Amino acid sequence: MAAETQSCSFSLDPDAADYDHPAGELPDGDIEDGEWTCPHESLDGSDRCLIHLDPGERPADIDETAWFLNAIEASERQDNQRTTRHRKQFIGGRFRNLDLGSTVIDGTDNYPLDFRYAHIGTLDCSDVTITHDIDLGLARVSGTVSMDGKYEEIRGVGGQFNDVVLDGVEVETVDFRDACIDTVSIESGTVERCDFRHAAVRDFDGGEATFDRVNFDFATVGALACPFAEFGMVDFDSATFELADFYFAEFGQADFRGIAMDEAVFKGVDMDGGYFNESSFGISNWIGFDTGNAYFNGSTFDEVSFRGCGLGSASFPDCHFGWANFQEGELGDADFSKSTLEQVSFRGATFEGMADFRDIDVAGALNCRDTVFEDLRIRPDCRRPPGDALIALDRSEIPDGVLEQPDSGRAIYDLRDAVVGDIAFENGTRDDPLIDKIRFLRTEFDGFDFRDSDDLDLKPSAYAIHRMFDGAETLASRLLRYGLVLTEIRTREEAPMPSERTNDDGLRARAWDATDPHGKSSAARPVYSEIPPGDLETTYLLAKNGANARNDNEPASQFFIREMRQRRYQHAGLFADADTLGGRVRHATNWIQNGTLGMTSGYGERPGRVIYTSAAIISVFTGIYYALAPNLYPSAADYAILSIGSFVTLVVGRAAEIPVTSLNLLSQIEAFLGAFLIALFVFTLTRSIHR
Repeated sequence: MAAETQSCSFSLDPDAADYDHPAGELPDGDIEDGEWTCPHESLDGSDRCLIHLDPGERPADIDETAWFLNAIEASERQDNQRTTRHRKQFIGGRFRNLDLGSTVIDGTDNYPLDFRYAHIGTLDCSDVTITHDIDLGLARVSGTVSMDGKYEEIRGVGGQFNDVVLDGVEVETVDFRDACIDTVSIESGTVERCDFRHAAVRDFDGGEATFDRVNFDFATVGALACPFAEFGMVDFDSATFELADFYFAEFGQADFRGIAMDEAVFKGVDMDGGYFNESSFGISNWIGFDTGNAYFNGSTFDEVSFRGCGLGSASFPDCHFGWANFQEGELGDADFSKSTLEQVSFRGATFEGMADFRDIDVAGALNCRDTVFEDLRIRPDCRRPPGDALIALDRSEIPDGVLEQPDSGRAIYDLRDAVVGDIAFENGTRDDPLIDKIRFLRTEFDGFDFRDSDDLDLKPSAYAIHRMFDGAETLASRLLRYGLVLTEIRTREEAPMPSERTNDDGLRARAWDATDPHGKSSAARPVYSEIPPGDLETTYLLAKNGANARNDNEPASQFFIREMRQRRYQHAGLFADADTLGGRVRHATNWIQNGTLGMTSGYGERPGRVIYTSAAIISVFTGIYYALAPNLYPSAADYAILSIGSFVTLVVGRAAEIPVTSLNLLSQIEAFLGAFLIALFVFTLTRSIHR
């Protein structure tokens, strides 16, 4: 009579201190009297099965893998569903090496191969065909877990693993919540649902993998590398990464809110939409990042490059940027309101919607050179050191917008070579002049209304639009250098970076005190004085053309006068620099002609000057007539009548009755001048009435 088979005596209490973990909960149907009991037969001469026997007591002639496969085969022969499921459980077992490579485990049921609480040296499922889920919840694998092929679900919730290699795998669910893993590799794999919430992973490699749904909420990852991967929807809320590499990956909707990344690579990433609110980045690369909508509200960046990015809608309110590069980027609606921009460059960028820079702290200077705006709204907040701001808009295009002054401090708007449209300048709560804080130099006015420019009143400055306040050049030079000095001092003092969200007003004040202006010969130093007359002539020519286009007649008249004055200064400079006599004569002649026209008629804009000039000529000739022939007439009034008559003579020669030849000649000359000045008066009067 055969001996009766004895079941293994091993049992496990999931509620015991050594095992208690929510991830390892067992179904009530598997637990009797609060404990799980092993369903496998004990070995001959022992009260335990092979995997629950102390490794030192195991027979040398029994192979763990063969024993495991026999146990699976035996489970298929069970008629009772509970028994079948139970016999596929290897909970709490000890496997030195479980090599299932090139095997086929094809069950008639969908019960998982259950290794929860097990201790395994290595688990090799390479080239294996398994129709069951694999559950490694709360297991400990000191070697490598290697799986490829197709699976429905691979679970390792709460487990501890050295290496998990799932390269090329096709699986519906990979669930390693709360797990502690050294390395994970899913290169070129296809995963419908990937869940690593609250997990701790040193290295994660998902290069060229395809993920439909990913969740890393509250995970801690050393290095995550997923170059060229494809993601559907992802959740990385409050996760922490030393390195996250998504080089040229593709995302659907991505949720990265509250993440912390010491180093991040989003270069070339294509994303339908992303949420990065309240996140923290050390060094991050977003070059070529392309997304429909991106939200970074309240995030901080130590060093970041968005060069060449494409952001359909960009939301960066209340952010803090240490060093940032948005050069050549394309942005739709962009909100940077209430952000701190220590060293930020938008040079060459294009904003296709409204760019909102209101209440920004530029920490010195903001570089928006060569930038194309559709609608720019900007108002610096200068309450923190250095207390002033420079907004560099050189060569930019601003068809619409509002450029405001801060309530405290000053904001210099540099519009050299820019194109400005229907923009408004506002002085905030200040009552000091506004025009001397705006740099117009070779600026093109395309639709700018000089009559309705809000707080920009040009009359008190006599329409001198090129002059800046005293010390503006030195201040602008310091503001340009300030960001670099701030970084140098932060590095030297090992002060917290922006991502650490500290109040650094003291640091910023020290940086301002240490900031010197560029040298006078420095190419980086802005030149607000000693501007060549040729540049100023172009400046007022463009201003005149812009005013004429909007029928702003008074500004157009004033700008034309200043244009002609600058041309006269050019003639003087060319005369001084001429190397030949002919050149000197030509430039001197041009200078005299320009000066005469300006003095006699205000370049055709001042009819009163023609009258004053005419009166002066009549008076001079009256005195000359009297000096040459004091006895010709009995009174001075007669000489004045002679001078007036000669001046208003429209046909030269009618004064021939004068008996003194010299007076007759002078009379003809005065008649010629009179005819010229009368014609000039008519032209100037008509021009002034037209304006």
